[in-house]
Amino acid sequence: MAGESTSNAGNGLSLMMTLKDPSALEKLKDDLPAGSLDDALTSLQCVHYARILPLVDQGPKLSDRGIVLLVMEYDGEKESFLKDFASALQGPLSTLLDKMNGWPVTPPAGDFQANFLRFVEKSELKEASLFRGYKDSVKDIPATKPKS
Repeated sequence: MAGESTSNAGNGLSLMMTLKDPSALEKLKDDLPAGSLDDALTSLQCVHYARILPLVDQGPKLSDRGIVLLVMEYDGEKESFLKDFASALQGPLSTLLDKMNGWPVTPPAGDFQANFLRFVEKSELKEASLFRGYKDSVKDIPATKPKS
């Protein structure tokens, strides 16, 4: 299946989410705590890149619907990565997901990971990754860079 790799390096994940209130799309960035996403992603040490992309200036049809993409490339087994991702980013991720359709308004205590896994299953664009950009793991990439 496209988007799923036979390797544990450079696996793609793309989620398409819609805001409960599409008019809140442009202020979404202001609602996320500054630096909290970067710090949490860095702590995982298996994320090649991650991007939250609000589709604001993409014409009236998309921006009126309040579409937000979460696109990332990571190393490791999918379910294990998603659990680690949900744990490391629970604070900022809750802030983001609380605004999305299909997200439980009040997840039961201790059940954030399970809710996140179900949300990913519903929101994932499974055919989004047509190729892998990385063949090495995040931990291997610095070793391949020329020393300055």
